[in-house]
Amino acid sequence: MRCAACEHDNPEGARFCAQCGTPVARTCPACGITVDPEQRFCSGCGARLGTAGARAAENDAERRQATVVFSDLSGYTALNESLDPEEVEAIMQRVKDAATRVFEAQGGTVNQFVGDEIMALFGIPVARRDDAVRAARAALALHASINEIAAEVAARIGRTLTMHSGIDTGLVVARRTESHAGRYTLTGDTVNTAARLLKLAAGDEVVVSADTARLIGDAFETEARAPVEVRGKARPLAAFRVVGTRTGVARRAILGREDEIDQMMRAARGCLERRRARLIVLRGEPGIGKSRLLQELTAQCAALGYANATASVLDFGPARGRAALRTIVESVLGIPVGADATSRPAALRRAIDDGALGEQLEPFALELLDLPLPPELRGEYAAMDAATRARGESNALAALVAAAVRRAPQLIALEDVHWMESAEFERFAALIGASGAMPVLYACTTRVEGDPFNAARRGLLGGVPSLTIDLGPLEREAAERLVHEFRTVAPELAATCVERAAGNPLFLEQLLLNVGETVETTVPGSIQALVLARLDRLAVEDRAALQAASVLGLQFDLEALR
Repeated sequence: MRCAACEHDNPEGARFCAQCGTPVARTCPACGITVDPEQRFCSGCGARLGTAGARAAENDAERRQATVVFSDLSGYTALNESLDPEEVEAIMQRVKDAATRVFEAQGGTVNQFVGDEIMALFGIPVARRDDAVRAARAALALHASINEIAAEVAARIGRTLTMHSGIDTGLVVARRTESHAGRYTLTGDTVNTAARLLKLAAGDEVVVSADTARLIGDAFETEARAPVEVRGKARPLAAFRVVGTRTGVARRAILGREDEIDQMMRAARGCLERRRARLIVLRGEPGIGKSRLLQELTAQCAALGYANATASVLDFGPARGRAALRTIVESVLGIPVGADATSRPAALRRAIDDGALGEQLEPFALELLDLPLPPELRGEYAAMDAATRARGESNALAALVAAAVRRAPQLIALEDVHWMESAEFERFAALIGASGAMPVLYACTTRVEGDPFNAARRGLLGGVPSLTIDLGPLEREAAERLVHEFRTVAPELAATCVERAAGNPLFLEQLLLNVGETVETTVPGSIQALVLARLDRLAVEDRAALQAASVLGLQFDLEALR
């Protein structure tokens, strides 16, 4: 177990570092978050810690779909030539701190630092459906952070420091390690390709492979480079430069969901006509089309005059759902996406001055916006109990939404509420209940497993009418229409795609994107990541059983599994 302070390798089970005495933190083998040595269960996912099965899982090599990022600092040699070694070490520590912060903020893992090069992983130890997008977002954020550091030292070293990055997505075999070679040793062409892409990237550029470019296409603009002959590669390497974030993504055709759209729009019109809140819950398995329906609802509600506040609940980190509530507050305050750090306190002050938010609710609004409390409020806030703080935050949320409603009817859309912590969900549910007499349409997506809108919590909604739509597989006729709308393929391949997708529109789209490569034999990388994301949330013993069952096939004898 490696010490975070001095990187000394300690024996398995060590509670304190033998070199410096620092408490040795552990990571959960199921979800990867840092846990206290005394914990018996993970505070992030509930998995049992410290069992023989968990230790075995950490040491076993595993085949995984992953995104690998290599980032390198241009100008490191000039830095060493111009500055004292202690100054160089201080600057490089800032670079490492920035890298750790931005990669972990997106759910990634910094695998190792080697000189001025950084290797980060997404999809290891926990897979997420959008790992490639998170990786690209983190790489761009790292470049921005390094540019700030570079501006401070440019005059002293006579040149500008820049970061450049290469990213590839694909299959690897990962093994947990406690050596100085990194947290994980990886085997696979994905690692080699990412390293080659790094060499193709100029200063401040993020260059990705064709597979990664396809996965991030909805979120980022990319620019194709001419294929490059690379030693050891049978075919030229296709590379794409990430140009920037997409400001608008074309809405794809939505087929086979006409009844669901009709139900949603009846609720939206009823909310406007009666000036009363409504709740729509879209429920279904991953890839079934919840997000696509929510996108359609948002577009049609905009035409009816609704203002839109959309947020997503992240599936990692402490207080899951907290960032989503902050996004809602920012939206109803009129703070644009990507605004600078001064925008939030200025917008909050305007809301107080305009009477939209009472002075007594200011500390709760500051907490929701993750802003520091002024000295005169800290003592009073610290003396409050948890229930008082929760009630105050709920009241602040309701006051800000009520002020926004006076300007326009509001659509507040929240994706993936099944990831939300209980405390954050209760604040959100209380907001719905407080909006009963206002034209606010709430729309949420959730999976069946973990749906928080259960009978025990319905009372928190204050009697607001709700519509729950359970999404099932697409009918075959709709799936066949989607094939023809999406892409022209040979009839025999189209039939194979429809059969394999079994009514799941995401699976069908990904098969069509990869037609000719994965339709017959394998599964697209995006779907492998989605399956891995579900697998990673199982208990260690259950995951091992499922992996063993996958060797035996769809049907097997119970004794063979044992």
